[in-house]
Amino acid sequence: MKTTYAFRNLAVNSVLNFQKEEFVYDFFNYFQSKSPIRSSAFFGEETYKNKLAIKVEKYTATLQSFENEIKQVIHTTHQTVINQYFEELREYKEWLGIIDESKLSFTFSSWNDDTYAEFLKKVDEESAKYFQSENRKMKHLEEYETPDSWSILNLLSHAQYGQPKMAKQRNYNFYTIEMIPDILDLQFFPTYVSFLTGVIEQFNSLVTKYIAQYDNGKIVSNSTVIVNHLDVLQAVNVFTPDAKKKLLPEPKRQKIKWNGTPKEFVELFAPLITDRNIYLNKESASDTEPIVKLLFDAFEIGKLKGEGDISIGSLSTYFKDYNAKPAS
Repeated sequence: MKTTYAFRNLAVNSVLNFQKEEFVYDFFNYFQSKSPIRSSAFFGEETYKNKLAIKVEKYTATLQSFENEIKQVIHTTHQTVINQYFEELREYKEWLGIIDESKLSFTFSSWNDDTYAEFLKKVDEESAKYFQSENRKMKHLEEYETPDSWSILNLLSHAQYGQPKMAKQRNYNFYTIEMIPDILDLQFFPTYVSFLTGVIEQFNSLVTKYIAQYDNGKIVSNSTVIVNHLDVLQAVNVFTPDAKKKLLPEPKRQKIKWNGTPKEFVELFAPLITDRNIYLNKESASDTEPIVKLLFDAFEIGKLKGEGDISIGSLSTYFKDYNAKPAS
């Protein structure tokens, strides 16, 4: 069963989103706010500043959720899952941390080329429409009159009737381009690369901290700790091939208190039994029921609702329900 780690995926995608068009254009437009190369559709410096700040804040929050997810994996899963998680995390760190400046520069230049080509196409269309106008039959700089737009609006707003005032216009027999295409000013490319480097360093710093602990053997699942220290828990002889020859734990001895839910208890031990990490008889895979009995004798597990501990029957049902789930 392949587990989806939502916050790890979200953190990775957040880093990738800083390299997508929407963010890149907001970033460059902010720094181009005082530059001559500024799009006609420019929304203002504060608009872009606020948009960038919101995305950076969301990224910071995402990293915090990502770290909480790492801790959850460490404390609530068995060692096989932890090993897989950290090996995948190592791969993400390796490929996500590479900034190919030449590729980014080429991509941004391609966006500029596409934007400028679209701009020229629009200019050609508007220019053709302009020269098809009847006004082009007039002489260059010839004056003419048209209804004043403010006069028309005033008449309509006051439900009045009459003739609007006329306003003088001057004819120009050449087309003036007043638009400025949304081009990225690549003089700010080093500034962007510096920002992206900082974003990736935040991700790497978090991941490196836990990978270092993992490589040093300091990240071990709770289930592994329990299995490795069963002698302290007076149950070391339970999980051995000749366990049938051993005496069961005495009913009156003190049980180990389980601080989680019954479901969490089953999610911890059921995979260990299924994967044959613990067993009673190496030749037989049907060890679940007797092991559940021994676990019940060793642990004190509170009910999900109400006071008191669950019964052996309830614990057995939890294991059966877990094992009956279809693999996905």
